[in-house]
Amino acid sequence: MEKFDAYLADFTRRNKTNTLKSYKSMLIIFELWARVHNKSDTFDDKDVLTFLDGQTNWSDKTKNQAISALRGWAKHEKARVPTGTNVEEMLKYRETEKRLDRIATIKSYSVLAPIKKALTIDQIKHLLKMMDGDEKVLLWLLCWFGIRLGEIQTVQPTYDENSLVVQTEKAGGQRTLFYDEYTKKLLRIAIGTHGPFSWNARKIGMRLKYYSAIIEPTILTPHTCRRTFATHMVNRVSRDELRVMLGHTPTDVSGVYIIPELDKIKDIMMNKHYLKELEPKAE
Repeated sequence: MEKFDAYLADFTRRNKTNTLKSYKSMLIIFELWARVHNKSDTFDDKDVLTFLDGQTNWSDKTKNQAISALRGWAKHEKARVPTGTNVEEMLKYRETEKRLDRIATIKSYSVLAPIKKALTIDQIKHLLKMMDGDEKVLLWLLCWFGIRLGEIQTVQPTYDENSLVVQTEKAGGQRTLFYDEYTKKLLRIAIGTHGPFSWNARKIGMRLKYYSAIIEPTILTPHTCRRTFATHMVNRVSRDELRVMLGHTPTDVSGVYIIPELDKIKDIMMNKHYLKELEPKAE
């Protein structure tokens, strides 16, 4: 790793441990490739791309990370190359400088962003079938209430009234949502000492993302569940009712909008919710 030692040492000095670890592992592989192909001291932008094209087990995102490492190295190395004291050394410097400039400007691979769309009813059914207990409870409640990730630990249930007060994250204040008897059972589990509503945001995200392979190319996140709630409820409620359920501020610039009656929202969520058809049938 002599070629990249000085460059990597800079990350050590700045305590960039994670960057150092990922860059070092990639640069080791690249250096071995360059040595085998007799390119250790002469590799250029085309060689880098040839190397990356050969890493068939790397995702485009990983390849972009390797490009970032080599671009950074080229810029770092350019400042270290001596300009030379005679014509021959100056020509060599210019040749090296041009080579490093080409490496420093390698374009990244195009990486498509995860598709953000709502779950279909069939996808929800499949996920519920494949998930373990806690994840199943988490998915159901997120799709039932459509709450944001940051609101999960603020919920305050009143089981006698089948209501749930949520501290509205963006609009300020709070909103009240409702649930039926089946969802009440799951809510009690979720709010328990070790239930999924007690997990931190990272754990919730990781547990859901694990099941993304089942619904590819969609990525399963708490926001996917919120989008699912909005998509399936939009044809069952008015615009203002959905706005209140989601905790949105009114978009009407005039400030004139209807405040839905809470009893109507309660009736919709308890009796006309899109998940009702997925509840286990009583024997």
